[in-house]
Amino acid sequence: MQMRISNEYNEQKLEELTHRFEQLLRQQEYAHQQEVLELQGSIEYLQEKLVSNREQKEVLEQKLEDANQKILERSEEMGSIRAEVSDLRREVQELRAYKAKHMREMQNVEKLRKELEVSQAVNRITREEFAKIEDERDELREEFEKSLQKIKLANQRRNRTIEEELDETMDELLS
Repeated sequence: MQMRISNEYNEQKLEELTHRFEQLLRQQEYAHQQEVLELQGSIEYLQEKLVSNREQKEVLEQKLEDANQKILERSEEMGSIRAEVSDLRREVQELRAYKAKHMREMQNVEKLRKELEVSQAVNRITREEFAKIEDERDELREEFEKSLQKIKLANQRRNRTIEEELDETMDELLS
């Protein structure tokens, strides 16, 4: 009789412990599911942000490539203008020699001198425009580097935050 009472008491205690364990297990499973959902949301957000950052990077890289292409084109134009200026200088020298022989050609020399001045003005304007383009390129490069640095810093912070959250979650799950 005493053994049966003891047996019933033990069974009752076992049922209570089993019931408590099941409740605790359900609570932990629910908490785990909530954490998984939150982490999935964070992962989706970060993936979207990463795609956005990559798209921004591609746009900036394209702008930089376009700016470099414009600079290259302008450089080639400058080379042509310099060649033209060099040719004009040679022509002026020839005309000066011709003027020394033939004074009546003075008007032609004066005309060529004016053309040279126009060419030099064009050359000066071209150099000024080239300097502006270089400034724009430098500004674009600085903006790109700043944007890239910001993206890197933001990604590092996000990665640290995710790692810390994952570490906390793992610690909570393991404890």
